[in-house]
Amino acid sequence: MNKPKKVIVYMPLKPDAAKRQNLPVKLPVLLEDLPKIIDKEKIDLDVIIRGLDAQYSVSKDDYYGSYLVYFCYEKFKKALNTNNLEEAEKWLEKAKKIKEDYRYHFYKGLLLRKKGELGLAEIELRKSVELKEDFYLGYYELGRLMQKKGEYDDAVKFYILSLEKAQGEFSPPLLGL
Repeated sequence: MNKPKKVIVYMPLKPDAAKRQNLPVKLPVLLEDLPKIIDKEKIDLDVIIRGLDAQYSVSKDDYYGSYLVYFCYEKFKKALNTNNLEEAEKWLEKAKKIKEDYRYHFYKGLLLRKKGELGLAEIELRKSVELKEDFYLGYYELGRLMQKKGEYDDAVKFYILSLEKAQGEFSPPLLGL
């Protein structure tokens, strides 16, 4: 039996609204999801992902792929924050299949830290800052990890690096220090 075909509708968004929600100005939405977003101020994350996923399955272009990766990481963060580690890992691996970059290693490090695998978490977090040297959030999380491991000299080093890389845009490392 054939699977029913998915119909994608491209919903035009005002540039300001698209920018505020980090969405493309022509958002792919499944026809079946259209009633769920009409007259809504904010579009549900699952609706966004279903539309982007359908679009990406049709055409693997970087434009929609980058949005899909971003929203996979958003789902990852929600799952991680609710301690649903299996769900978090599922979203992490989905993002990796589309594009593996510094964010994959960063979030993998956070997941491993949550699982208590501190050594592997350190490797992944170090990889993230190796791939993106100005990634101040990566240095901050390395500082938190080193603090958790009781390696306070290294924690201070990473907190200072985070502050330097952020150039005044990010202050949580001061709390760590």
